Amino acid sequence: LRQRHGGKLPHEDPRPWRVVSPPADRYWADPFVFENDGDTLVFLEQFRYADRKGELAVARFEQGGELGSVEPILSAGHHLSYPYVLRDEGQTFLIPESGEARRVELWAATDFPTGWTRAAVLLEDVRAVDASVLRHGGLYWMWVNQSFDGGRLDDETFLYFSERLESGWTPHPRNPVVSDARRARPAGRPFLHGEVLIRPAQDCTGGYGSRVVFNAVDLLTTDDYRERPVGTLGPNWAPGRNLGAHTYTFDGSWEATDCQGLVSRFRR
Repeated sequence: LRQRHGGKLPHEDPRPWRVVSPPADRYWADPFVFENDGDTLVFLEQFRYADRKGELAVARFEQGGELGSVEPILSAGHHLSYPYVLRDEGQTFLIPESGEARRVELWAATDFPTGWTRAAVLLEDVRAVDASVLRHGGLYWMWVNQSFDGGRLDDETFLYFSERLESGWTPHPRNPVVSDARRARPAGRPFLHGEVLIRPAQDCTGGYGSRVVFNAVDLLTTDDYRERPVGTLGPNWAPGRNLGAHTYTFDGSWEATDCQGLVSRFRR
């Protein structure tokens, strides 16, 4: 976790990060920072080794930037991760990664931040992960990784667009819009940097989530798409034997990323 420098992309800011470690019986991943009524929260995947599947959880930033207690908010009979939280027209929504269920679901907050109910299925009968939705230029856009015929989920990004969040998603005619494991799989919420739309993506060539690549979206229309990498956040952001940078998000004055470190089996 770190206070954000709004004029710089994360890799351009040399200030240190505060490393927050989970208990020994689990890992935390996919941090999504979200501001709500003066509170700053982090939604994340919580994976308990005994359960062998992920659930979604949330924690509040305490005064001074400390992370409060982590509270589960959503679990299922299958793995959940990548808690993509967004606000749209005054309502708060959550899009969990539920690739094992072969669908992309939209959940609406009923008792924020811990109470949620399923509101819609955005894509069905798809092997898809890490859906990332943004309203931009009068339309909703969804970047999501899909695989077909035994292909890897890390290799290709598919783009969809719609006039409504809950339904009507149309595949982009240029799909897959990215076919490159170095920058295909989404790695957090797309954001504006000045006037440039930036899409964070994972570099999965050196291992799953080896670094976050920031892609400038140069062209985004219903007919065409073009992006280019403009920088990376690599393993050296964290001290010690860090193996990667996997997800990056921010909201308000705080930003977050995650890493994969080596932990002694005796600690576990």
